[in-house]
Amino acid sequence: AFVEAYKEAGDSPPAKDQGTGGKKSDFHRTESSLLDQAKLAFWGRQKNSKRRDQREGKDYYATPEPIGLKMAEWLQLKPNDHAAETSAGHGAIARWFPNFSRNTFIEQSYSLAGELKMLGNGDVKHEDFLNFRPARNFEGIAMNPPYGSGGSDAIKHFARGYSMLRNGGRIVALIPDGGSATKRFDDWFQSENGKDARLIAEISLPNSTFKNAGTS
Repeated sequence: AFVEAYKEAGDSPPAKDQGTGGKKSDFHRTESSLLDQAKLAFWGRQKNSKRRDQREGKDYYATPEPIGLKMAEWLQLKPNDHAAETSAGHGAIARWFPNFSRNTFIEQSYSLAGELKMLGNGDVKHEDFLNFRPARNFEGIAMNPPYGSGGSDAIKHFARGYSMLRNGGRIVALIPDGGSATKRFDDWFQSENGKDARLIAEISLPNSTFKNAGTS
């Protein structure tokens, strides 16, 4: 109940006709945009200054909620599509997945998965994504994977996610840019496993994007 109240909160003053027409009517009267909600969630979260080896999950650097919102939108999910977020953390991306898709969230850390279960609308799996075996492939996958040295883990996760897509499926991923990370991605893209992939868009983010998460 607390999480629902937080997600549906608005800044409009009380109205005389509140309490009539049910919860749905009240919600539409005070609803803020999803982007406003994403900004509120982002600024309401404290900066994470923990060392890399002290973080709740492997290479856990939380996605800013406004970016998580856009990633979920770019999946362009349709009713009853099967969708997934890998290494989902506390749910900064998962919380924006639509209620009409069939969502699976994979997160190895139990401490992070607790909040994920409250925020995300889907089935939470406690396991390493690289060992995850889905019952069926997905129409859409979003991910902010652990990066590892030179992007090695990120490209492994990306390649594993791509292998779980149905024909015509879409993957939206945050991966490191530059140096060996870019080379690893280019090598995969030109490999036999990536030969049928089509890069729709590539968006560079400023170094300040993950400042609150404790990295640049």
